[in-house]
Amino acid sequence: MENPIPFGGLLTREAVSTQEMRELWTEGAMLDTWLRVERVVLQEQIALDMIPSGPGVKLLEALDAIQIQPDQVLVRKGEVGHLMVAFLKTLRHLCGESAEHLHVGPTTQDIMDTGMVLQMNPAHDLIQKQSADLCLILCDRAEEYRETVVMGRTHQQPALPTSFGLVLAGWALCVQDHRVRLNEARRRWLIGSLSGGVGTQSAFVELADPLNARELERRMCIQLGLAVPPMDLQERFDRFSEPVTLLAGISSSLAKMAMDLVHGMQVEVDEIAVNLNREEHSSSTMPHKQNPESLEHLAGLASLVQGYAHAMLSVRQTGHRDATRIPVLWTALPGAYLMTSRALANLNKAMDRLVIHPEAMRGNVFNPRLLDQVATERIMIALYRKTGKKMLIHQKLHDLCTMARDQNLSLKTLANQEPDLRSPFTEREWDDLFDISTYLGTAPMQVDDVVKRLRREIFDEEGQANSSLQD
Repeated sequence: MENPIPFGGLLTREAVSTQEMRELWTEGAMLDTWLRVERVVLQEQIALDMIPSGPGVKLLEALDAIQIQPDQVLVRKGEVGHLMVAFLKTLRHLCGESAEHLHVGPTTQDIMDTGMVLQMNPAHDLIQKQSADLCLILCDRAEEYRETVVMGRTHQQPALPTSFGLVLAGWALCVQDHRVRLNEARRRWLIGSLSGGVGTQSAFVELADPLNARELERRMCIQLGLAVPPMDLQERFDRFSEPVTLLAGISSSLAKMAMDLVHGMQVEVDEIAVNLNREEHSSSTMPHKQNPESLEHLAGLASLVQGYAHAMLSVRQTGHRDATRIPVLWTALPGAYLMTSRALANLNKAMDRLVIHPEAMRGNVFNPRLLDQVATERIMIALYRKTGKKMLIHQKLHDLCTMARDQNLSLKTLANQEPDLRSPFTEREWDDLFDISTYLGTAPMQVDDVVKRLRREIFDEEGQANSSLQD
């Protein structure tokens, strides 16, 4: 049987995921985490005298020697109907009678939730690495174009000149803010769970005593590199919905950046381009096309991840827990990581291949169809400094712009005929007011400040990560 689209399809999977992320969300990886959790629980139960040492050690040796495959579990799932029971029966078949000492006390949710967290952690690391790479390339490009003038647009209309570097620095800061949120959220989900049927740890108390029941969970979490929960968290589905919601946030921001790039690539705008390889095709019927499809995909990916977040937030478990969460969790959580990884990969690749057209950017700032009207704020502020009047000048310039559009004349031509506007300035000052390529304010300074800060934050993170690995 062929794998279904999109994630399993050979032809479709690259549109919605990356190879690195797919490797983290296989069924084999899921079973490996379950096996790892079960083994650590068994090991610590032996140490706490909850499980007889002799057969327990024999079982540990058997678990070390086996590799469990999804198709092995599938056979038994067809018989018993319960996935965790099928998993345990498969282990019983592979390990022999010693497997009777496995899964003594944990409930299904303990193993599945803890296993899910173990899968999430490297997936989270991959998102953080991809987003750090994007942040740094945006910083590099922002620095390169810190003084490159480009038209700032609000409501899709020309507003004021800005620096293209400032645009890119703003994107970089946005990515880093999402990274901080994602990293901070780990403390609420990077947590183990070993609390039994309804969170009371009663089975472990029966096997030992209350203190050792709590100690067992503590030891398991430490062995797995997870935080120890303050109490039973099986009802707390929000710890899984939060990271998906955060992934929806970064995906949405990436989509906004991508669509701004798509706008800049229009021939009528021509401010940027993304180099395509000579053999890359964009249309099956129009040989001339150079479509920004990989960037356009980000809007669709963002919509899907947002849908996943909505599905996660819509889960309403009854009582202590139920199975309503299972199809949502197993679809939305991996799906959000897979699609966010693809969005980051697409934007990283586009930024690496981005070609900037500074002359076209400047040409759009001085587009004759604008009739010099982008200079109005600069003129207004200059006149305010000369006269102390702002509202009257604002109205005057508004009226002149309306006349300029009606008569297809430049604002400068009409303003030259207004002594109260023209007379306060020398000829040089007047001409400089209309040279709006120099009207960048603090844009270059902001670029420098943000780029310096972001590089420091990311390099500090890398240093801390390397230090943790050495420790």
